[in-house]
Amino acid sequence: MNIFQFQNSNASIVTEIRLAHGQIADFMPESRFNMKNQTVYIMNKKIYEMHAQICKVFTSAKRLEIINLLRDGEKTVNDLAEQAGVLQANISQHLTVLRQNNVVTTRRDGANVYYKIANPKILQACDLMREVLLEKLAENEKLAKRMS
Repeated sequence: MNIFQFQNSNASIVTEIRLAHGQIADFMPESRFNMKNQTVYIMNKKIYEMHAQICKVFTSAKRLEIINLLRDGEKTVNDLAEQAGVLQANISQHLTVLRQNNVVTTRRDGANVYYKIANPKILQACDLMREVLLEKLAENEKLAKRMS
């Protein structure tokens, strides 16, 4: 992240923050925000972008199943394909997305590549969302019983 300051036509200092990937963040007059607030603002925007990107990874039911299958430890593509009941090529495509987004890591042992969850907090996040969904299902069942 590079920070540049310049004076605009109103004679106030404006700070331009360029993120690592070249995107220019919003201009913010220094009179309204100090540098610490600007950095927090930019960091929050970046975190929201990263959060949205990682959530896209979890939009596939098959990828969620793969994550759950890896709960018990590392597995090969063949192990996962067999346990999930899908073709190896399909599992490989999903694992590529998971690996590119740092959800899983790999370890090579001879001809085999083993996959495992990169961070146990990923499992905690999945478990938490599953609890929310189970609670919602229970609420819906109660409502259906009351209406019948």
